[in-house]
Amino acid sequence: MSYTYDPADLSTALAKVRMAVGDVYDTYLAGNARRGVKPDGANYTDEELAIFLTKFSDDWEKTVPAVFLHLSGLYANESNVKVGAYSEEMGDRAEKLRQAASAWSQGLVAQTASYFDDGTDPTDITDVLDTEPWGEP
Repeated sequence: MSYTYDPADLSTALAKVRMAVGDVYDTYLAGNARRGVKPDGANYTDEELAIFLTKFSDDWEKTVPAVFLHLSGLYANESNVKVGAYSEEMGDRAEKLRQAASAWSQGLVAQTASYFDDGTDPTDITDVLDTEPWGEP
């Protein structure tokens, strides 16, 4: 399993997805332990993100909402955390990730809808919200 990200080279769909979802810290590098976006602090592997990219024909913009929804499912399955005065509600984080997926999807639809005079929108990705395993947790 590999992890690649170079902020100086955002020319690949993989790098753009990582940048958009904030998965930009290599968990395996010294000093960056547990800084990935998953609840356990891990990063997505290149191979995991490739599954999402393949589903959406390497369109990174359509892939981002699916990754956010996947993350929301991961966080929804986690227990709340309370250590001293610090607490974190994982359900709140899951909901914010679902909102991010929705906002990203709506932005794509709004951005491209004006290109089609007949009112159709071939980039409508509302099916992403209903597709397992990225749907509601």
